[in-house]
Amino acid sequence: MENLQKINAENHSEKTTSKGCVSSEDESIIINPQFDDGLNNWSGRGCKIALHDSMGDGKILPKTGKVFASATERTQSWNGIQQEITGRVQRKLAYEVTAVVRIFGNNVTTSDVRATLYVQAPDLREQYIGIANVQATDKDWVQMQGKFLLNGSPSKVVVYLEGPAPGTDILVNTFVIKHADKTPPSTPPDCEGAAFGVNIIENSNLANGTNGWFPLGNCTLSVGTGSPRIIPPMARDSLGPHES
Repeated sequence: MENLQKINAENHSEKTTSKGCVSSEDESIIINPQFDDGLNNWSGRGCKIALHDSMGDGKILPKTGKVFASATERTQSWNGIQQEITGRVQRKLAYEVTAVVRIFGNNVTTSDVRATLYVQAPDLREQYIGIANVQATDKDWVQMQGKFLLNGSPSKVVVYLEGPAPGTDILVNTFVIKHADKTPPSTPPDCEGAAFGVNIIENSNLANGTNGWFPLGNCTLSVGTGSPRIIPPMARDSLGPHES
């Protein structure tokens, strides 16, 4: 049962699922992210999409779950599998995208696969935003990760996969977008008793060798001992007039 379901992008009417405000930060704003409900809520972007339990005479199996989807009969590099997320993605919130992908066919062994946002503003202006990419192969599943944040209030948002040359199928096992974990605030510097401000340079006295420092240009960097033979101009000027 290699090909379970195939849907023509031009004839496919997405089954919409009512889903209000996303209440849990761990909940994906992608509906049917593991294709447990077939291809519902997914469609082809200029191509056909299909559902499989295996491909390549049983050599390609899902990494997780029982099925995976493919974007097939692609004639342009931007063709792929897509889902509209209008109303589920919120402005000024950081999101993390994670997808498990693979490629198949057309004698292509490796290719860049990208996750892209199509954003349409209320004034109908369009924008394409790359949110993740990975070098995929025909040998194994790979994981793609990325983050994005929308500042505006778009009237339409669609996320889709694209990238490989025409004739190469994009396979996707899972596709998840959820609220990104908040980065914990860094510890503020200890400013108590700082008469001349706070030094933000790590290893400023080179007590830890050259850690934290790197050479600029075609040169090497090392730490010496003893008094410097050449006094920096500002240090020399601070000493006042003196005889050579």
